[in-house]
Amino acid sequence: MTIDTVGIEGAFDSVRGWYDSDPEFRHNCHDVMHIVGSVAHDEFAKNRTTFNRPEAAFCGFGFYHGFIEQALLSSGNDFSEARAYCDNLAEKHGIPGTAAACYHGIGHAMFDALPASDWGNPERMAGVGIRICERILGDSFKRELCASGVYNSLANAMSGHQYGLTFDTTKPIPVCATQKPEYQSYCYMEVGNGLIREGHWTQEQEWSYLMSLDSAVRRHVIEAYVHSEVKHASESESVAFIAGMCNALSGSEAEVCVEGAVSGFFASSKPGEEHAKGPEFCGALHD
Repeated sequence: MTIDTVGIEGAFDSVRGWYDSDPEFRHNCHDVMHIVGSVAHDEFAKNRTTFNRPEAAFCGFGFYHGFIEQALLSSGNDFSEARAYCDNLAEKHGIPGTAAACYHGIGHAMFDALPASDWGNPERMAGVGIRICERILGDSFKRELCASGVYNSLANAMSGHQYGLTFDTTKPIPVCATQKPEYQSYCYMEVGNGLIREGHWTQEQEWSYLMSLDSAVRRHVIEAYVHSEVKHASESESVAFIAGMCNALSGSEAEVCVEGAVSGFFASSKPGEEHAKGPEFCGALHD
């Protein structure tokens, strides 16, 4: 089977089937989605066809990586086609949804397309990415979605020790303190949670680190951390321990803990099963 014979919609269908049934594929499908994204770019360039498929956000946003890489090969350092693709999705289907993932995907792929001359300096790399988000997107919410993609790729690069980057553990998330206020929450969520995962700590150590953060920073990292905990829980695992985390918090921190858990359920569940663990989770929450 090739994408030429089944088409892009057929490729998405196949990806969905493999993603749901094969854990090995879920962990190694990024390059497959590159190919789908590259072909989708060529289709969009010919007749402005967009694909309103949630699978486009699967596999580390590989679809958008492939789309943007192909766009850059076709038009040089010009992100207008990627923006047009996302805008087309937004006009047809609204935001949130696949359009939101698309704008996030632009930032994600853009960061990984930065030239080697920018490597090694997280502040500079994030800054370049954010400036491109601001240049190509006029709407503040779209810019924020794009920025979240930049910081997601930044955290991934630090975790993978790519582009000369690594986490600075000498002080709490220093790169985020230098970012513009309107984007800082996204930076703290992505880089803060990434730093925790990098440590391979026990859950007690992770929680201790969270509580050591300044309160203004902590709530953002808590939301991302709990979201990630839900995503990493197996389908058979009880989620009562997640509710226990939220019960240990109060005020706005408890609220973002619940929000992180709910978004994690939606991000990690099969379609139609997003609410399956809701009763157990909500039943374990304190009033």
